[in-house]
Amino acid sequence: MLSRSTPARPSIHSFRREMDRLFNEMLTHLHDVQGGHFKRERMPVNVWEDDSAVYLEAETPGLDKSNLDVTVSGHELHLKGSPGTDDRPEGATVLMRERDASPFSRVIHLPSEIDADRIDAALDHGVLTITMPKRSATQSRRISVRSGSESR
Repeated sequence: MLSRSTPARPSIHSFRREMDRLFNEMLTHLHDVQGGHFKRERMPVNVWEDDSAVYLEAETPGLDKSNLDVTVSGHELHLKGSPGTDDRPEGATVLMRERDASPFSRVIHLPSEIDADRIDAALDHGVLTITMPKRSATQSRRISVRSGSESR
């Protein structure tokens, strides 16, 4: 006996939604296409600001300050790093290689002009923290409004 089944649409639609969600999630973790392969961002960062400064925290596991180069130019912060060399003994056969020892760089676009002379950067337990004070002209300032009858 033939029975009528319910259409497969709900399961196909839910499958498509789930695939879209997974694909979008993957793209948020993968940044660039290089050589036909997706590349994960090598130095993940958090950037935020308040009225007086822009702040950055970057994950830099395994790097020391001699392997980092930090420069600022206008509205751009340039971060470069070099994890070092491959420390495997001569004649050793690599069985698995997940750690990348190649140099990398990032350019972070800053929302305002920075006072380059007052930037503070510290590296502590694999976290690079940079405080970038804003230039006085770009800092917000509350202006008091006087009435027309008040003297200046």
